[in-house]
Amino acid sequence: MLTVYFVRSGSYAVFPRTESLEQVQAEHDAQMTGHTADRNVIGVGQGENPELVLSVVARRVGTRNMFNASITDMETSIQIAGHSEGYLDLNDGIRAMETLAATLTGTLDQLLGRQRKELARAKFWSIGAFVGTTFADPMLVTTLRGTISPFRHGFFDIGIDAGFISRTEWDSYYSLYPFIHYNYYLPFGKSGWYIGAGFGYMMNNYTIDDLAVSDSFFAMDIGTGFILFNFLDISYTLRTNFTSVSNKLSLGFVYRFK
Repeated sequence: MLTVYFVRSGSYAVFPRTESLEQVQAEHDAQMTGHTADRNVIGVGQGENPELVLSVVARRVGTRNMFNASITDMETSIQIAGHSEGYLDLNDGIRAMETLAATLTGTLDQLLGRQRKELARAKFWSIGAFVGTTFADPMLVTTLRGTISPFRHGFFDIGIDAGFISRTEWDSYYSLYPFIHYNYYLPFGKSGWYIGAGFGYMMNNYTIDDLAVSDSFFAMDIGTGFILFNFLDISYTLRTNFTSVSNKLSLGFVYRFK
């Protein structure tokens, strides 16, 4: 009865019922493997796996009868809508089903929109500028960095460090360090924490009198940081070329693409 009211809403289709959510999940997992037993094939064509599961349970609490309904996202196992409706008898139960369907379908779009925003928060696309120090050469580091987030809870950051100021009495000094990292990202509220690793190529250039000296090598980075209020980034990086180890502490401002 509830599925009939869902279909009549004109917004959602309803697939055939199953006996339990576990059965739905098992079928979903089987479909995702790409293998289906020949005996279960009933036609040839194009199909679509449902993204949402509707579950309804009738309960009696004391002298009160209740319909408890929920809508669950198959991929994330997150309940995105739920409602309980009481009823007295069969006729009242039929009317309760109509009310239940109207409540769930009336708020479903808003709840799905909210869920999409939650899922979007787990991706981090941005561009930013930073200033920091390695506590060695270079003493001052400026960084330009962009992040690309093709997957939830993870992003690549691609950028370049430009270093200045040496502790040694050189006439001039600068360094360039292009890099790429991949980070695990965990959002919380308007902020987030990330940790990851990657590599880069360090190019040091020194000049004293008329003598120019250069030094270059590949290095591996392990870093972590906090993104606060979607605009302030505080990060720490441990860098090594497997001969020596250096550190970098940076503070920067980022612009996050929504």
